Amino acid sequence: MRDCWWRRSTKVTPTIWHVSRITHHASRDTEVKMCQATVYLGDKEIAREVTWLEPAEEGVRLATFFEEPRVVPGRIRHIDFLKHRVVLEPLGETTAEGAE
Repeated sequence: MRDCWWRRSTKVTPTIWHVSRITHHASRDTEVKMCQATVYLGDKEIAREVTWLEPAEEGVRLATFFEEPRVVPGRIRHIDFLKHRVVLEPLGETTAEGAE
């Protein structure tokens, strides 16, 4: 999708062009997100609209818009910034990378 397009102005001299911004409008069945993330513990969704998270000694501390911060007993497996998705793995679970 183009970020902007050019159109000829009909209200002023025909040789003047104006730049108009095109914004992407999601369809009604598409969820529109800002910068919040959805957090998963393994495959299970545990929190939506997470506004911040930080590693803590007991796991990962996270907060949403309308809830108090809480600690999830896990560690970050990976973060997908394009999909606004954070995947945690439970503490004590070893991965193929960690098992040597």
